[in-house]
Amino acid sequence: MKARLTLLASLLMLGSAHAQPAPFDMSPEAGLRIVTETPADPVAGTIIAAPVVPDLLRYVVPERDLRLTGENDRRGYEVYLTAAQAAAPASLHLGYLNALVVAPESSRLRVEINGTTVLSTPIASSAQSNEVVADVPEAVLKPGFNTVVIRAEQRHRTDCDISSTYELWSDIDTAGTYLAFTGARVGTLSRLDDMAAVGVDASGITTIRLTMPERNGIAGGIVAADLVQALAHNLRVPNPRVEFASGLGQQAGPGVLNVVVATAAALPEVAGPLAAEAVNGPVAAFAQDAANTLILSGPDWNNIAEAVESVRVISQQYPRVENALPPRADRMLPVPILEGNSVVTLESLGVDAFSFNGRRYRTSFNIALPSDFYANRYGQAEIRLNAAYSGEVEPGSQIEVFVNGQIASVTPILRTDDALRDLLIKVPMVGFRPGVNTVELVASLRTQADDICAPGTVTVGTEQRLLVSGQSEFALPDFARIAQVPNLAAFAGTTFPYGDQDGTQLVLGSGDDTISSGLTLLARMAAQTNATIKVASVSLASPSPAADAIFVGAYNRLPPDANDRIGILQPYASAEDSPDEQSTNVNSILQRWRSTSPSGSGSFVRRAQHWVADLLNLGPNSLGVFPPSDSPYAPRQTDQALVLQRLQPEGGLWTMLTVPDQAAMAASVDAVTADGFWTEISGRVSVLPVSATAVTTIEPNEVTFFETTPWTPQNIRFIAANWLSSHVLAYALLLGLAVLGLTAGTAGMLRNFGRRT
Repeated sequence: MKARLTLLASLLMLGSAHAQPAPFDMSPEAGLRIVTETPADPVAGTIIAAPVVPDLLRYVVPERDLRLTGENDRRGYEVYLTAAQAAAPASLHLGYLNALVVAPESSRLRVEINGTTVLSTPIASSAQSNEVVADVPEAVLKPGFNTVVIRAEQRHRTDCDISSTYELWSDIDTAGTYLAFTGARVGTLSRLDDMAAVGVDASGITTIRLTMPERNGIAGGIVAADLVQALAHNLRVPNPRVEFASGLGQQAGPGVLNVVVATAAALPEVAGPLAAEAVNGPVAAFAQDAANTLILSGPDWNNIAEAVESVRVISQQYPRVENALPPRADRMLPVPILEGNSVVTLESLGVDAFSFNGRRYRTSFNIALPSDFYANRYGQAEIRLNAAYSGEVEPGSQIEVFVNGQIASVTPILRTDDALRDLLIKVPMVGFRPGVNTVELVASLRTQADDICAPGTVTVGTEQRLLVSGQSEFALPDFARIAQVPNLAAFAGTTFPYGDQDGTQLVLGSGDDTISSGLTLLARMAAQTNATIKVASVSLASPSPAADAIFVGAYNRLPPDANDRIGILQPYASAEDSPDEQSTNVNSILQRWRSTSPSGSGSFVRRAQHWVADLLNLGPNSLGVFPPSDSPYAPRQTDQALVLQRLQPEGGLWTMLTVPDQAAMAASVDAVTADGFWTEISGRVSVLPVSATAVTTIEPNEVTFFETTPWTPQNIRFIAANWLSSHVLAYALLLGLAVLGLTAGTAGMLRNFGRRT
């Protein structure tokens, strides 16, 4: 009897085990390998195969950090490969760490290369960073530019509301995300056409390591300025950095390009047979016996300048799109330059037709505007959306539009026919600026099921809630065209006015760090705007005030007259020199306080104007008729880098990039010119604090306008509309004068023609 009970209990336990549902399978898919942190100790006598060491690493992400957020997010990159690299065996490595609340059973990371899904894995690495490896199939990679798209689809473990989607994130380890190649000479560059294969390093930087045995004064400086801009156009990376090197190392890691610039007589041994060729004429070629080393030489500096021109034309051989900025390592599509009265489909901007079954959908696209864009106070762009949504979507759902990270428009979903045909979303052009602009479209969808959030319904099912057509359109109306200075936004976004003219003077402070920082500024502006600043001279002294100039250097290393003319006060030497600690010079302290606190200085009327303007979110001159003069800026201890611009009375436009500390010159310039902060530069003064959180700007009081297009009645009307929209008091006075004039005219007419009683 006891034996029968034991057998019955065993059968019941076995049946119960079979009745349980199968747990979620966390094992990798076929073709994927999960790299663990530390393998277990091998059994004695077991032979462990040595890991395969790749011959070349090509980092995919040209950024220092990458976080994919929300229920859906993606990034697209361009990776240039040589023919040898495209034909070699390759594997894709992806390192990531995700938030604890991400549900692995319904969340995935995908990587596509040229439209082919190479890697797809559940997002299940909240405890520690994991590395996933997948072999790249044959014929997926190609010589030239390859498009790599990283997508994240994430769902919450426990919550159903829209606010919970902000808790979803996956951090991509940029140092652990790369293509690994094996094969002979896959890392060697031999053709100028393959210069873009230099790529980026683990932090998203491309280093141009410049060796110039002969500086040769002004001629050498002009050649170096032209060269780094030509290299930036060819490399197609967002953040090039220029460094000077006294010699060449044997190893050139990922994202490093060695460049030797010298006459034939001064070339180092690494040039090899190229030294003999340089005796007879210009030479621009890669050295045979040195890794990724570009030789630019000739019998004299005029021939070296010709060699630089042969490098410049390389970028013209890449695929081009008319009236658009070319793709870049961090930008997989061309960016169209819209000059008014333009209509483009979202599909042409990279937003394909999509369906979505979540709660908050996000997508974005880029457009570029010309340097003389003057419509930031009036007018509206339009998004004509063709979409459909399911019947379970409730009122309270909305579509939001962000421009350059700032909310621009909110449109509620009010229709009840489950369709949004030609839904017109108006987007004020307040947030647009010259250069590249990012427009983000966000759809927040509420449903009754999400409000209840019953057990088992946290993860959204397969039924789609939103469908958007790729034929939806973005329309930009005609707008005012006139240049204004100072305007650091146009300088940062389009190099205006230096990119459209010859004869720009480059003034550098003393020290090799300053010279390399000045060249880094030119290289990054060339990479971000696809324009070239034609430098006429490089010197340590201030040029004529009638000439346009760019200054780069620490404050105490630049010409004193330049600091005075551009409007910057002597910075504090230390924290002890601040007004709180040392108050001996009352006039100096008062001037500093006025320069950094305009609302707290001047007359009572001026203070009242600033208070009302801040209260109503108006510009600094909205309540004024005659603008006051711009006060000099006083650097603070918390300032890391400053960019200033001022028009000289003699006619020259001077722009200065300066730092308080010479020892931090290279790091400060590298920080402020990074793609994330440089796009925030605007106004007449822009300051990046030491904390590097956001750029602070000071708008100009005195603005000078320059004609860029022929005067037409329509353009004059647009210019007047924008100016009056930004000068509310002047508009009110003009309106009052018009009313008074109309009243006086009517009274005079009635006096002459009316009936007397």
